[in-house]
Amino acid sequence: MTAKLDAVAVADATGDIPQSINFAIRPDAVAAFLHKNDIKFRTADAEAALESVPDATARVKDAVYPVVCSD
Repeated sequence: MTAKLDAVAVADATGDIPQSINFAIRPDAVAAFLHKNDIKFRTADAEAALESVPDATARVKDAVYPVVCSD
């Protein structure tokens, strides 16, 4: 995730603090985009033990790139 909802701006506009707002890209959409653009990738091992969020973030931080979609 590289974008975050501005909770203060929403609270100012609506008078309520937003909760449980998340953004994600469907894995099949990402895979289709990567295939279409001949970008090599590998999927995670579904049987592997889960890492903590800080550990996983540190491990992949140099491989994370913004994706901008437009019509």
